[in-house]
Amino acid sequence: MGFRLPFEERARDTKRKKAYRAFFSLAFLTLLAAYVFSSFPETESGRQSAWLKEFLSRLTGWEWSELLLRKLAHLSEYALIGLFAGAALVQLDWKLKDAALLWGLGLPAAFLDETIQVFSGRGPAIIDVWIDVAGVIIGSSLAILLFGIRPKKGPDEENPPPSGQA
Repeated sequence: MGFRLPFEERARDTKRKKAYRAFFSLAFLTLLAAYVFSSFPETESGRQSAWLKEFLSRLTGWEWSELLLRKLAHLSEYALIGLFAGAALVQLDWKLKDAALLWGLGLPAAFLDETIQVFSGRGPAIIDVWIDVAGVIIGSSLAILLFGIRPKKGPDEENPPPSGQA
């Protein structure tokens, strides 16, 4: 038996299992990339922000705030993680509690991201943790809505009592 990802056995068929593995891997690799970016020293991070600020200013003709760009970077990278994780989730026979677990896992992932910044000489910010969690929720919710797959009903929902009886 080969390596199995968490919850992989809940994929209905081989096609969904492959899609689950692909989306799970993309979410994981994107999270690793976020951690790598967080490990950059303040000078390198500042250079990247300055480059992006200049690029967007030329592209749009607007003056961009570096603070706004940094917060948008947090939101967008975690929304992408959430999008991939949500796309993985809908490949499974899932329930709403599985989506809640995914959203909840955004918190320790974001906390670790900010903790990494401490060791790179940059200051962590609690607001960034909440922005990251919001990104996971937005991205995964978008994936769930885009794929249009409803959660599997729980055991008590599969056989509702006949109408008029409770």
